Amino acid sequence: MERTERPEATEESVLLRGLRLFSVAAGFPAALLAGACVVLAGASPRQATRTVYVTVAGENDAAVPNLSAADFEIKEEGKARKVVEASPPDAQVSIALLIDDKGADINEIRSALVTFFGQVQGRAELSLTTVVPSVARVFDYTSSLPTMLAGVQRLVWRSGPATGLLLGAVADAADELKRREATRPAIVVVTFEGDEFRSHRPAPAVLQALERSRAALHVVAIGKPTLRKMNRALVESGDAQGDEWTVDQNNRNAVLGEGPRASGGRRHEITVATGLSKALEAVAHDLLNQYAVVYEAGADSKPTRKLSVTVKRRGVTVRAPTRIAG
Repeated sequence: MERTERPEATEESVLLRGLRLFSVAAGFPAALLAGACVVLAGASPRQATRTVYVTVAGENDAAVPNLSAADFEIKEEGKARKVVEASPPDAQVSIALLIDDKGADINEIRSALVTFFGQVQGRAELSLTTVVPSVARVFDYTSSLPTMLAGVQRLVWRSGPATGLLLGAVADAADELKRREATRPAIVVVTFEGDEFRSHRPAPAVLQALERSRAALHVVAIGKPTLRKMNRALVESGDAQGDEWTVDQNNRNAVLGEGPRASGGRRHEITVATGLSKALEAVAHDLLNQYAVVYEAGADSKPTRKLSVTVKRRGVTVRAPTRIAG
């Protein structure tokens, strides 16, 4: 005898059979049950959404409170998307802090970091990494203020030449944040301008890593960059990391100049380290006054999409990524 396979029960069919049994037991009219079945069978899947974290600043960079979904306009690949929610985020910020001090002003750096840690305490987790003369993790991601302050005490000047490791450190921090699945990732770079030897990571690769992580890049640059070519005697002395490496300023500027704007962060340029505390205070203000803006996503399968975020209010500045992954 031929055996007929029963079709696999779907979640919907199981629910419909349950409704029928319940209606018979309860004595509901068949017409009422039929109407319920039609509604259930015609139900469409929930619209997929994406969340983008946005800073909105008013006059003198003041926070702009009480914005709602109706205040935001979002376009993906030039197409308007429905904004379904906009509110202060519940998730804490995950901050990768990178220090490229080049052996300068360690006391000002310590003081500024202590102030910064106090500002974000209770609303962020942080890691601290130095990149001169080699990359070294001072402390891993933590929300503990005592752990952060103990790390600052261990932060000392490490002698050695600039080695072109900063851009690679930005890419590594972005990759780590993605692996950690950080909800609100951010990378904060403190760098003293000067000689920057050729990076082992080209700028496009670093910017792509930043884009994949969805991290906002904030840069505080102190001083003025210089341009010169390394000479063989200096290379052979061990004070340089290659033969006739040139200062890779274009590569550096592509990441530390364009990266903040494209990722929804900001670049601060100050002349001396005494302004570092104020600059980091502005970074903390931007990160702690974000909006989580949820919108209906497009149905395409592109790995990244062009993004435009605006606010229907005059006199405000919007800092948002120009592309979004996922």
